[in-house]
Amino acid sequence: MPAALHTQLRADCLKYCLKHALFESGTVVVGVSGGADSLTLLHVLIALRNELDITLHVATLDHGIRGSDSAADAAYVRAIAEQWGVPITVGFADVPALAAAEQIGLEAAARHARYTFLARVAATVGAARIAVGHNRDDQAETVLMHVLRGSGLAGLRGMLPAAPLFTEPLPAELSQSKLPLILVRPLLNTPRAAIDAYAAQHNLQPRTDASNADPQYLRNNIRHGVLPMLKTLNPAVVEALTHTAETARADYETLTESIAFAAQITRADFLRLPLSLQRLTLRNAMHHFVPTASPRFEPIEAAIDWIARGTAGQQIAPIAGFCIRLTFDAVIFSDHESTAFFDAPTLTPLAAPIVVTISSDIVLADGWRWRIDPLSLIDGQALVSYDDPLNGVIALPTQAALELRTRRTGDRFCPQGLSGHSQKLSDMLINLKVPIAVRDRISLLIINNAIGWFIAPTPDGLRARVADSFAVRGDAEQNIYRIRCWRTLAES
Repeated sequence: MPAALHTQLRADCLKYCLKHALFESGTVVVGVSGGADSLTLLHVLIALRNELDITLHVATLDHGIRGSDSAADAAYVRAIAEQWGVPITVGFADVPALAAAEQIGLEAAARHARYTFLARVAATVGAARIAVGHNRDDQAETVLMHVLRGSGLAGLRGMLPAAPLFTEPLPAELSQSKLPLILVRPLLNTPRAAIDAYAAQHNLQPRTDASNADPQYLRNNIRHGVLPMLKTLNPAVVEALTHTAETARADYETLTESIAFAAQITRADFLRLPLSLQRLTLRNAMHHFVPTASPRFEPIEAAIDWIARGTAGQQIAPIAGFCIRLTFDAVIFSDHESTAFFDAPTLTPLAAPIVVTISSDIVLADGWRWRIDPLSLIDGQALVSYDDPLNGVIALPTQAALELRTRRTGDRFCPQGLSGHSQKLSDMLINLKVPIAVRDRISLLIINNAIGWFIAPTPDGLRARVADSFAVRGDAEQNIYRIRCWRTLAES
């Protein structure tokens, strides 16, 4: 074994740390499990702490997964830290119980518990950086995992040299810590073989975690099955995958510089973006509201299609904790669904009716406008036909008396297609699942004292309804009119 091995590994690590500005002067929490990666990381950082101008604090967590073995790992790390003169915090988490309570996988629960614990330790000791021992082989495995899950450019980046550490929920004491906490990976460009050789050279005697061979975990299957097979096709597959990650990271940074997060964008502007920037806009919004999210390909594509095809008043939640809403002219991102979301022309309940004059704007609340204009027929078809419920066509009797008002007790409606049969308006709104809070605010177009047309919010978005006697039937004798409702962002 070459005597200069430890010197080269340390030099490479130092170069990597400086290249990516992984550290700032101050205390660094080092996550140590007792395995070769984390023990080597601690050993190397002790040797480099003067060059990096840092002090170290070890943190190790007993996950409660392997009983006495995991407890022995924590005790071993404590003994090592004391032997090497580094302060340590030891924690315990019942990960199996957490996984059961949150109904998540054991691996996800362990990750959540580990990073929450590291964040608490950092807050306690006043650290802004948390160092972990991920290596180049781990990076290659991560890239493959993301490929298998259908990730885009963001996933091809794999793990980052430095990234904000997010935990859900955040420990309360983090409000007093240096934020944001940054997770750093000083060994991310170091091969696992070099780490194992370094550990052997320095007689570090790492602990072995039996779960690292458990085939129920995807990473273990990739590590012990997929990567060895790929190495028969390309012996340098690990390097190739890490180079892919580095290239994707640079490309992603270039793209993100052109797209800043915004909670709202006009639908026209969103749809004018190239597909790659539409995807990036959605990913940025998702990560803003759900920092731990790792959205797959399908929900991103489904959301893009929905934004193009959806109607005003609709909302969807592509992933938990992230909602997209559509207004007449905007796409709105938020962290929750609204059971009473309603962006449409409304009236004050029981207010005096508004007389409607043909070809004159009617100004409603919140900047909304309402207007009705005459149209003509060509070959039996109205000149316009709108799928958007805020635009429609209607047939009016000659010299009809028109007004807008809200519902009244006893109102009935004759839906198109029911041959003149009426039903209670209240029953119809219930059947449409219109939120109770907005039923008394719905704008009703009254034609000669009968309800002729209205818009209603439903779980599937805004829906317009026209009465049977006022529906356009392609009859050249009908007087056809266009109904239009609109509101600009500047007026909202």
